[in-house]
Amino acid sequence: MKLPVALLAATTLGLSGCASGQIGTLPVTTQAAAANVHVLRVSSIMGVGIAFRIAYDGQNIFDIRSGQVGSFPVPPGTHTIEMKCFGGLLPIVQTEDVEENFTTGKDYYFLVQPDIVTCASIQSMGPDQGAGMMQDMTPVPLSNN
Repeated sequence: MKLPVALLAATTLGLSGCASGQIGTLPVTTQAAAANVHVLRVSSIMGVGIAFRIAYDGQNIFDIRSGQVGSFPVPPGTHTIEMKCFGGLLPIVQTEDVEENFTTGKDYYFLVQPDIVTCASIQSMGPDQGAGMMQDMTPVPLSNN
């Protein structure tokens, strides 16, 4: 019974794995009160055909592919940025998250990297390194319009 469920999950994610882009609504906040979140996915041959799902406080927002960056505003306070992907050593959906206390007007950078064992990881990174890496990445179009 477990095998058909795993195959169904693999097929479902596999069919949508090549796509990237917005799949949900962005957090609601005013620009004056917002912090800015930037999720960067390194350009890598590992996992190049698989999109990773990015969620904010448990709500799916967008899928991101190799060499892309997704940027969106969030209200101040403590929130969770989550990455979901299918793969690694186990044929299941893997999740990993980072909790951060966001401050108005500040930029926050999170790096998503493929991993052969766990599928992928997400970690916060410094603004200098994040801003530098973003220059060579393709933006994922995100908007609530």
